[in-house]
Amino acid sequence: MIPAPLSFQLLTCQIEIATDSTAIRSALRYLAQDAVQGISPTRHVRYQVAALDGRFHVLKDGAEIATVAHPDRVMRILYTSAHDVSHRSLPPHMRIHAGCATVNGRRVLIVGDKRAGKTTLMLRLALDGIEVLGDEMVVVEADGQSIPYPRRFHVRAKTFSLIPEISGREAEFPSTTLRQGRSIYAISPTELGLSWHLCRSSIDSIVFLERNHGGETSIHPINTETAMHRLGQNMTYPERAITWFSILLGVVKHTRNYVLINGEPTAAASLLKGLPDQ
Repeated sequence: MIPAPLSFQLLTCQIEIATDSTAIRSALRYLAQDAVQGISPTRHVRYQVAALDGRFHVLKDGAEIATVAHPDRVMRILYTSAHDVSHRSLPPHMRIHAGCATVNGRRVLIVGDKRAGKTTLMLRLALDGIEVLGDEMVVVEADGQSIPYPRRFHVRAKTFSLIPEISGREAEFPSTTLRQGRSIYAISPTELGLSWHLCRSSIDSIVFLERNHGGETSIHPINTETAMHRLGQNMTYPERAITWFSILLGVVKHTRNYVLINGEPTAAASLLKGLPDQ
């Protein structure tokens, strides 16, 4: 019996992946997610993975795009292709490298460089009862409205020791190994017993995360000019960047902006839960 295709939504794009390989379906858990999205798909893309002569042939809408030997490599090819198709299917937009949560009824973006502790903090917030919508990317369209990008939270091995609720549970979640030999785990909020609903909304606050692991945790407001400068280092513009810079300035002028010195996730989460009263 041929298994039903794996199907999931990436905003305006519906992805379908058909394969009869158990190994491939297992690897694809890392890519597939189950976020409920308040947006209707406008494009459907169909992939097929066929095992022939000891290799995997990857097809997109009937045309072969790759032939590889390992299931993990198939997953990475499909990951890159599906997300590229998804972004191209959207209206013109900016992408902000940020987590996203609803705190006291307000949409808050958590912007931070790699290893600033962004994903760890987003998990801490989620397990504390805050509605966390994503840990990696937020799409901002020309009208200034934002929507978190639907991707499983990518969690480093060290994070499991910092969040008691998931400590020792690594085997429950799909993972991949990077070239440096480090494992990255992909966690859906629903696998933690949480809801995961995405929708468009205006941005109310932007918090810039600064790494200070093991040190003091504090938060303080910053002005629009400083926020614009910091945000520009953590985002991608489409073409005609001057026009989009103006749109972004309009967004930031109406947000409350902060720097959060991230010494420890529980303390940082506690400060964030106090927004916008800081």
